[in-house]
Amino acid sequence: MARAPTPQEEDRRRVCRERKTLVGERVQHVNRIKGLLFAQGVFGYEPLRKGRRERLDDLRTGDGRLLPVHLKAQIIRELDRLEVLLEQLKTVEAERDALLKPATDEAASPAAMLARLKGIGPETAAVLWTEGLFRQFDNRRHVAAYAGLAGCRNTGSGPSHRPQFVDQKSFDHDGMLGYEPRRKTSLGNQRAEKIEVGIR
Repeated sequence: MARAPTPQEEDRRRVCRERKTLVGERVQHVNRIKGLLFAQGVFGYEPLRKGRRERLDDLRTGDGRLLPVHLKAQIIRELDRLEVLLEQLKTVEAERDALLKPATDEAASPAAMLARLKGIGPETAAVLWTEGLFRQFDNRRHVAAYAGLAGCRNTGSGPSHRPQFVDQKSFDHDGMLGYEPRRKTSLGNQRAEKIEVGIR
């Protein structure tokens, strides 16, 4: 039976979820700015770099003209929104980093212990801690099924011991972890193969 998270656990999840939303919005603003410039033949402008406003003054269209006045005003407004979003992102990441620091010198939080592992950064450690490690698993099969690495028994009609398939939807758990291996199946056709996992 699934255990519902406590209000404190659910509240702790908000930090990682908000960061995910903010990163998505950042991508949208950057793509919008690049798209507006691309339509005028401008390439290579990176809105996330420092000096973004000064570099905007130096841009020329594909045919050598200065940026049109209204286009430049629209891009400046997009940069204003982007800068507000970047400040919010810094604030959320500071909150996340505060969650990763141990409360006392003697006992480190699970997220702090995860962050010390090589190859696991602060965001992965925080997501693992808030989204996955609050659950209690009875055995290793439950852990594998949660991660999308093991199939589950068929509960409908037919044989009850039948292999299931792991695909991207069951493997990803809200973008949390994992990847689906890809193999080249023929020279011109590269596609993801489903991995057949039998219940043992």
